[in-house]
Amino acid sequence: MKKIAALLSIACSMAISVFSQTGRGAWLAGGNIGFSSATEHDNPSTFSTTKTTTFVFAPDFGYFIINNLAAGAEVTYLSIRATNGPNSATSNAFSAGPFIRYYFPIAKKIKIFVHGNILWGSENYNDGEPKTSTSIYGFKAGPAFFLNSRVAFEITAGYQHTKSKSDYYNSTTGEFMMGAGFQIHLGK
Repeated sequence: MKKIAALLSIACSMAISVFSQTGRGAWLAGGNIGFSSATEHDNPSTFSTTKTTTFVFAPDFGYFIINNLAAGAEVTYLSIRATNGPNSATSNAFSAGPFIRYYFPIAKKIKIFVHGNILWGSENYNDGEPKTSTSIYGFKAGPAFFLNSRVAFEITAGYQHTKSKSDYYNSTTGEFMMGAGFQIHLGK
């Protein structure tokens, strides 16, 4: 009887531990890093091509408002380098805004999540161009591998749409992105 009680106690402790990962009232802190590369054919008749490389660092912090559903805020820093023939330019962008994320439990230590965000910010260029305001919306999804009851390693794939506006031009960009990062899940 004592063995059964001990086993039930251990099972309940494990269930509570797993539940607290994405349970209502838990906290989420972490982020992602990412890299993307895009090629744009500016003028097919002259074979002009612009290659853009982007590095992303995006920490986030959220709260589980119901089981498996977190809402919070994230900040994104981007370093962008564009090359067109012998010419190149770099820029740095900063944006912040809300996100929402939902987890689908599929195994004891693995959950699939979907994540959507809206960000607003600005971009500064090193070549004297005026500051550009940006609005970004995106979504990503991927597996969260829980290394223990508090830490998850995530791999993401997603899409991001960026609208930029300055005194001289307006532009929109759509890009597919991949990333990896860690999330810390804190209990109630």
